[in-house]
Amino acid sequence: MVQDLLCELTRAGNYLCDQIRKDIFPSYRINKGMLLVISGPYIDLKFKTHRLEYISRGRNDCRYLGLRKFMQVRSDRNICFGKGVSEDYF
Repeated sequence: MVQDLLCELTRAGNYLCDQIRKDIFPSYRINKGMLLVISGPYIDLKFKTHRLEYISRGRNDCRYLGLRKFMQVRSDRNICFGKGVSEDYF
């Protein structure tokens, strides 16, 4: 769950940076690039770097609708580590 929330936070951060570049400061974070997430180690002892962003880039994708709703929609994202609703969190 924490991994999926971190991924969502990274998507939101990248969306925010895009909006700042679009509306306020076109060269904002150009040298640093996008926010990335590294996961692992996996069974082959390798780490993976993920570039996370909202697929449709719509404003509704960015809204946080609560933990239960997030658990329902997280598997629709391009990268997720869990799926389904876990009642243990409520």
